[in-house]
Formats: sequence, structure tokens, C-alpha cells
Amino acid sequence: MEEMKESTSLTQANATFQNPNNNNAKPAAVESVNNQFEGDPVPGKQRQNKTLDYSEFDLAQAAQHGAFERCVQLVDEAQADVCQTDAEGITALHWAAINNRLEIAEFFVLRGADINAQGGLLKGTPINWATRQGHLKMVVLLMRHGADPSIKDTEGYACLHLACQFHHTNIAAYLIAKGEEIDMMDDNGMTPLMWASYKCHGIDPVRLLISCGAALNFQDNVHLNSAIHWALTSNNGSAISQLCNAGCTLDLVNAKKETPLDIAVAKKNNFAIKKIEGKLKKQKPSGNRIIVWMTLNKELGNKVMFIYPIMAFGGIGLCLQYGSSLLWSMLYLILLWIVSAQVLKIFLRNTTLIESPIMASWYTATKSWMYFTWIYLFWPFVTDLPTLLVFVISTTGIMYNFYRVVFSDPGYLVASLEQKKKAIIYLAEHDELTVDTFCSTCLLRKPARSKHCSICNKCVAAMDHHCPWILNCVGAKNHKYFVQFLFFLVVLNFLYAFGARRYYNGACPAYSNNDSGWLYHWIVIAFKCSPWAFWLELNSWFHCCWIGMLFVCQFYQMIILGMTTNERMNSYRYKHFYKNGKIASPFSRGIIGNFIQFFECSCCGLFQIYRIDWSNKYQHNLIPEENDIYWEV
Repeated sequence: MEEMKESTSLTQANATFQNPNNNNAKPAAVESVNNQFEGDPVPGKQRQNKTLDYSEFDLAQAAQHGAFERCVQLVDEAQADVCQTDAEGITALHWAAINNRLEIAEFFVLRGADINAQGGLLKGTPINWATRQGHLKMVVLLMRHGADPSIKDTEGYACLHLACQFHHTNIAAYLIAKGEEIDMMDDNGMTPLMWASYKCHGIDPVRLLISCGAALNFQDNVHLNSAIHWALTSNNGSAISQLCNAGCTLDLVNAKKETPLDIAVAKKNNFAIKKIEGKLKKQKPSGNRIIVWMTLNKELGNKVMFIYPIMAFGGIGLCLQYGSSLLWSMLYLILLWIVSAQVLKIFLRNTTLIESPIMASWYTATKSWMYFTWIYLFWPFVTDLPTLLVFVISTTGIMYNFYRVVFSDPGYLVASLEQKKKAIIYLAEHDELTVDTFCSTCLLRKPARSKHCSICNKCVAAMDHHCPWILNCVGAKNHKYFVQFLFFLVVLNFLYAFGARRYYNGACPAYSNNDSGWLYHWIVIAFKCSPWAFWLELNSWFHCCWIGMLFVCQFYQMIILGMTTNERMNSYRYKHFYKNGKIASPFSRGIIGNFIQFFECSCCGLFQIYRIDWSNKYQHNLIPEENDIYWEV
């Protein structure tokens, strides 16, 4: 029985760790019992050590080592009882659970083993032991046969607490989906979120618990710490950031009369100090009441941030056009810059540059003033039929595709709470509940090519990227319109530059009759002719260059490579993008096929087009599956 004693001590070591509510506790490394007993390497199969003789093993030893035939022999020949316990109350089912022996565990349960037996120093149940080790398939098996995950051990921990202590996000998600109370308290008043914030240095399971609606401001019974207090105690930067962003209360006081900011200062955690002070300033800004009101009014801020750049863009042109000299123009521009800086300081305080409409507004300003200038200044010089045709076609293309790309759904994934729970249970029971298949923010099963957008806070089917210039994501339902929009933008910007040169030649004799060098002719004389038109022309060339490069990049990715921007940037992380040791898209149909399918171009019926519903496609290929949805175009 020496081996049994050794394995029992390992189990107890694994069950012991630093309890923040126990002043006498000492830190202990959490060692995996699987270092002593190998877990199940292949789902559905049991690995046995061929060098051991199982014929003399008792039931507990056979369960530990995965000797299924020996277990069957002992039970069927009545040499052992599946409910028998040792001196510490440990059953053979405990050993099968902690070593992930699925076949043996199910055999024991079907033969009448007590599925909720409590044993060991901590009086844990088999499902407690499986949860500590992160054996999701064992947890699923035991719960399918009636195991109660809410039973607490002697330290007061139920399975959800253990899953959050040991960073087993998939088990935590499964338990919550099966109905476990998300704010269940242990004997010291610690909730799963408090444990995750204290123990788990990573995005999950904190993100999962917040997404599931865990209470942010509960305080434990011993130290009166909230989740943010515990995160700061362990310098858990990820948890600190997520809790602050979720809106936790930052002025709660614990038993030592410490606020979260006090703990951050004591820990000399500069990141946390900056984060908390920034949130406190947003929650309780000081200063003039009118400015404070404008700062807190997000709707007003968005309107100002959309309108002001249009005015500022026009203001720059007016300063250049009507300044009596270059010196006065520069003074006007400096004054405009000071005003703009103050406006941004007030209305960008509660948001980021990417989340605000300022970049979309700058695009709108450029195009609005270009159209104004084209009609007001250029029109007499651009009325020839070819120019008018290009102008009308590009304008129509821009307006139509702009509307489709901005105001249409890019492919957001939505599901009811009941559907989300069913998806989690389905993934867990099919051993697919991983970060690659499940979004712990949206609580959704992730289709192939989908990605969570941190700006929109939603998952998007076949997501390419989030574009701040259109205030929307680019995904399965608007990607085609985005690429077409880029193409027509390049044409329009080039057309404006062409129209500006027509205007200079027709309206400015100094420009048309100048024989000086091309640089002086193209820049200095053009600026003297019309600073307003030249300011807009500079913008047109700038936008023509970077939008042109973006269009080429998008075209190359989608047509040549068959990849989205997200896939190209992260292809090294996706196993399904490796083919014969090289990165290649499993979704590519070849250059011609990609072009036909992406732009839905049937060439007057010459090609048959099928559009995959990427919000329901879960296989990483283009082979039609039974559950895939196709539309013939």
C-alpha cells in the first residue's frame, strides 16, 4: 500500500494552495497529480503501462493506472465493491476521476458507485477532484450521471470556485451553462469572480464571468475585499483592466479601510494607478459645471466630434484662402489648432480616437468640400462628356457602397441566452469547448473565420477588420461593398486632382503661361492661384495614395490569397492554415474562383455562384456540410 499512500499525499498537495482568507496558510505549488498518474491521452481510450503487472492490483490501483479489464474482473467476480472506501473515505471513483479514466469511471457509476461520495482530507467529491485537474470530459460524464457540482469540500469550495481558482475556463463555462449560481459564495464569502481575479493572470475566466453577469462589487466576509481589491492584491493586470472597463465601483473600502487606489499605491503598481485614476476622473470629473456636463454627455460628444472636423477642415482652407499674407494665414491656423485641441480635450475624455466618429468625420469633410469645390469652382472647366461620365459613375458607386458598408450589418453573430447555454453544453459534451471554438465575451460558438471585435464588442462572421473611417466592422455581409467603395474613392480622388489642374489652366493665366520648373509650377503657382483648391488637392493626392494601397492590399488578400486581413495577420496561429508545412488558405478557390465568388459575378450566367453563410459554417473548408446554408445567386 506504499504506492497508495504516496498518491494520496500527492492528491492532498494538489488540493492545497494559498488561501487569502487563511492568515496561517503558506504558498504551495499546485502540482498536477497527472505527473504521478498519466491522464487519458486519447479521448475514449485508456493508456496502460505495459511494464506493470495489474493482476495483483486492488480496485483503487487499477482505477489509477487505467487497468479497465482488471476493474471489470474485480467487480464482476465480487472481489471488490465499487462503493468501498479507504480510511480517508476515498473511493475508486475518486481515483478514476482525478486521473481522467473515462471508461472506468462510467463503469463504476453504472455498477452503483456513489457519485457524490466525499473523501480525502478535504472531503471532496469525484467531480471536485476532476475539476481541480481540469478534466472537462470527466466533469461532463459525472454530471450526465447525476453528480452535484454544488457540493462543497471542507474548505467551502464548490466546483465553480475550483474551476476559477485553477484557471479552467471551459469547465466554468460548462457549469454556468448547466445552471450553477454564478455568484455562489464559499464559506468565506468569496465568489468565483473574486477567486478568478486573485488567482488567474489572464483574460479568462474573468472575462467569462463578467460576460455572464457576475456581480462586480460583492465583498467577502473576512477582508471585505471586492473583486478589484483581490485583483490588485495579486497585481493581476488583466483582471484590473477588465473590472475597471466593466464599471466596477472604485471607492469601496475593505476591512483595512483601503480603496482600490490605496492598494495600487501600496503595491507601486503604476499601471493600476493610472487606470484607476483615469476611471475616477471620468466618473467624477472636476472643473466647470458646463464643461463637466459636456464631457459626460456621450451623445453630445459624438455629434460634436462628427461636426467639428468638417468645420475645421473648411476652416483650414479659409485661413489659407483669405489670409492677407502667409504670416496671417499661419496665425489663423495656430488659433484654429488651439481651439481644436481644447475641443478634443473635452469631448474625447470619455472615449478613444478609434471609438469616436472623428476619423469618419474627416473622411466626410474631405469628400463634402471636394464636391462643393467641384461644383462651385471647377464646373465650367469639367463639363466634357468623358469627365462627366467618370464623375457620375464614381459618385454613384461611392454613395451606394458607402451606404451598404456603413449602415448594413457586417455579419454580427447573435443568439438568445438559451441558445448560448445550449452551444456551451454542446461544445463541452463534444470536447470542443476551447478558445478556438468559443468566445467567452459573447458566449457564442465561433463559426469558421469569425472573430470578436473589441471595439464593437461583438463577434463578426468572416471578419476582416474594424474600420474607424466607416464606424463599422468589415465582415461577411459588407466586405464586397467595402472593396468596391475603396475603388470608387480612388477614382474620385484622382478625378478631383485632374479637375484641379483643369481649373488652374483655365482660371489662372499665371499657371497656364508659366515656364518655370515643374515643382515650382505644380506647387507654388497652383497655391497662389487658389489656396483653397490646392489644400483640397493635397488631400485628394494623400487619400488617393493610402486608399489605393489599401485597395490593392484588400484585393490581393481576398482574390489572390483567399484570406481576410485577420486571417493573414494571424495565419501562423491557425492550424487549418498550414498545408504541407506552408501557410495557405483552406477557403481559397483559386484566383478566378475567388474573384467570382467574392464579387458574386456570374458573367451573365456563365458561372454558378454559391454564397456560404459564414455565420453558420463551422468546418474550416469549402466542402458542403449537412448543416451549412447556401444561397444560389
